[in-house]
Amino acid sequence: MKLQDMVVTAFAFVAALLLIPYVITWGMNGVGSRKQQTKQLNYNISLEVALQDGKETMNLETYLLGILPAEIDADMPLEVIKAQAVLLRTKLCSEGAELSAEELGEWYLGESELKERWTEDKYEENIEKFRQAIAATAGETLCYKENYILVKYHKGNGGMILSAEEVLEEKIPYLSQLESEKEIEEKDCVQMVEYDKTRVQELLGITFSEKTLEEQFFVKKMTEHGFVKELFAAGEILDTETAMEKLQLSSPIFYLEYLEDRVRIVTLGQGVPLGMSQYGASLQKGDYQEILEYYYPGTKIKQIYSDV
Repeated sequence: MKLQDMVVTAFAFVAALLLIPYVITWGMNGVGSRKQQTKQLNYNISLEVALQDGKETMNLETYLLGILPAEIDADMPLEVIKAQAVLLRTKLCSEGAELSAEELGEWYLGESELKERWTEDKYEENIEKFRQAIAATAGETLCYKENYILVKYHKGNGGMILSAEEVLEEKIPYLSQLESEKEIEEKDCVQMVEYDKTRVQELLGITFSEKTLEEQFFVKKMTEHGFVKELFAAGEILDTETAMEKLQLSSPIFYLEYLEDRVRIVTLGQGVPLGMSQYGASLQKGDYQEILEYYYPGTKIKQIYSDV
């Protein structure tokens, strides 16, 4: 599906709605029981996390309870939250050693922060849902040929999940292109921002000449499915990440519309469309294992803890 087709289809649906120094410490850190099963697991991974009251050491599962709500909405189906828990646990096991205690602390949401996010009335209900997701998947990670996968996921997309080859310019078998057309029906699929010439200069920290905005600010390189690789701005080339950050865009799939001295930027989806889509997964009827199998074909769930 080409970008233009995705935009047209998306607008058709949307119009009616009106639009996170750290060290992973390998040692004995207590025994925990996993809900809904009889075996016990030895939780032998602990993390040092910098919190407001000082550094605290906690096992991986406890830490996970503080970051899972930062990555997925509480109103998502439980099976989708379970899938997200497996992905975050995998990410911590594969990339956690690169993060400092301070970085881990920034990602972690404590009780007061969660109560502020959800309101106090919703806290107990929501946190129990996240506890269930973590307990049900305790110690489970996602692997491809015995190696942790490169964890990629996003909130939603404009009708298609792209391949790693298209986005990262690297062929990764389990990060493949997938149709996700039902997501276009989501009211937040299409987003628009509109800036005048002065505001674009402020956001990008550049200076335009007297030429038209269209002559000095345009997409220079885009993939077949609309993933913007390079944005030209007054002689500078901005990469995808920089463009998204500076222009406050929700997705790297976007196009520009010029309105005299103004530009309208239309984006499709939220996040880089690689791996599991949370919105897309919420539309599926399977359990979390089936969700992960669909979005990461050829991968297997692997238990990282030993049985007691």
